[in-house]
Amino acid sequence: MIYFFCGAEKNASHYQRFIVEEALKQRGLDFTVTGNEIFHAYKWVAGWQLLNQLHRHRGQRYLCKGHWGHVIERRLLLSVQSLQVFLIWRHLRDVMISSFHFENNRRPPGYDSFADFYWSEGRQFFVRQLLYRRGWGKLAGHPRVFQVNFEDLKQDFPAHARRMLDFAGVEGVDLKALEDQLSLERMRQTRNDPKGKFFRKGEPGEHKDFAFPQDVLEDMHGLEARSSPMLNLVLAGVRGRRLVGMGPAVVRG
Repeated sequence: MIYFFCGAEKNASHYQRFIVEEALKQRGLDFTVTGNEIFHAYKWVAGWQLLNQLHRHRGQRYLCKGHWGHVIERRLLLSVQSLQVFLIWRHLRDVMISSFHFENNRRPPGYDSFADFYWSEGRQFFVRQLLYRRGWGKLAGHPRVFQVNFEDLKQDFPAHARRMLDFAGVEGVDLKALEDQLSLERMRQTRNDPKGKFFRKGEPGEHKDFAFPQDVLEDMHGLEARSSPMLNLVLAGVRGRRLVGMGPAVVRG
């Protein structure tokens, strides 16, 4: 079985993968994490070939991760019959705040303000997020695609983690112990991030107390109202930036 964790950037896809990974460890079940360098580089041919190689070993468990949202990528993933897709979504305003802090930590001294970030690169990131959600939204209800909201996981971890593990076919997990293992403090310790540069304490709903500039909010609302073809035109005018799952190409579908 191939578990492919496919949440969009800054939507807690690592957290989702760790839920399944730690559950497998707790149950003493073997698994292999593989292919992430291929999938994160959007190497379609190499990725498809790897997935088909893994498919031939159906008795084993493989954990893969990548932000594959283009229509061709979605089709490639679901063409592998032993592959299950895991998606997780955060409130889009929360995602934007996380991206702002992540970029500031990654490239100090960072941006002077959220507006500076947004008009420099955040706007394109916001559009990519919209297209990613719309693309996978077309497959809502697909039997091999699992979707969960980050906010729901944080509010009722046992119920939604149980749904996820049922989808993965992992039974008998101590959900309370699993939740403790995935606390922010434990993940910073076990994932070598003591200062929280990657595992930031981003709470669900933090956008409610965040002072977004009025012109940024108005622009976000305007982008959300645009059709996908119009959003692709926004991205097509941005040179030298990676778009959703396509390197330099435009996202379609």
